[in-house]
Amino acid sequence: MQRILSKLSFANVISLIALFVALGGAAYAGTQIKPNSLGGKQINEAKLAPVCPKNAKQRTVDVCFTGHKAAQDWDVAERDCASRKLRMPSIAEALLVTNKVTSGYIWTDEFTVSPNERMIVRTDDSGFSRIATIVKTTPHTYRCVSTPR
Repeated sequence: MQRILSKLSFANVISLIALFVALGGAAYAGTQIKPNSLGGKQINEAKLAPVCPKNAKQRTVDVCFTGHKAAQDWDVAERDCASRKLRMPSIAEALLVTNKVTSGYIWTDEFTVSPNERMIVRTDDSGFSRIATIVKTTPHTYRCVSTPR
């Protein structure tokens, strides 16, 4: 006991008290919202992330994707996806998408060592997906994705 008391400092005691207050406050707040008690003006739907239903047509494994978007450079495509509360696909997600639907070239969210190059995934004539790099100012089609909940 003496060893514990000798290591106690004012900062340690205050941080422990703050931890318990924070945990208790979160627990209390969680008990104050009743099921189905929020609705209408209390929920701002514009701030909610898109949800992809399990039976969505444009879904593969755990990735929901939009239809083909017109060819744009990478920066424009990235901003467009973000404005829809979606994102550009990772390489793995783009491979899943191109294996489900023929997509030609689509941008991914990943880049190479060069700051001017981005990774794309394409479906070639034989139906297999390929990974390539291209200058980010080259216009290509793209798809936005979201992860279903």
